[in-house]
Amino acid sequence: MNRIDVIVEDTELLLQREERQRLINNLNVTRRISLRTQLSLQYTFKLVKSIFDNQEFSGYTDLFGVDFRRGFKSKWDWSAHTSVYHSYESKVV
Repeated sequence: MNRIDVIVEDTELLLQREERQRLINNLNVTRRISLRTQLSLQYTFKLVKSIFDNQEFSGYTDLFGVDFRRGFKSKWDWSAHTSVYHSYESKVV
């Protein structure tokens, strides 16, 4: 399953103008390896560009995750999961 959101905001408060643009993507993939075994992968990223008082800021953040699940009986299973979150250095123009 993949979801993409594009968000554009333009606000003006008193004498200050703010403009924000965000691109957000969430990808989740699940594969049933066998009757009792399942593997899931997740990749998410967010690209942001903001302008405050004629100063521009931008940044990129992403997350990669893995989940492994194994069922034993109809009501019991065990799983292991991990994820790596990385926020890259913001660029100030």
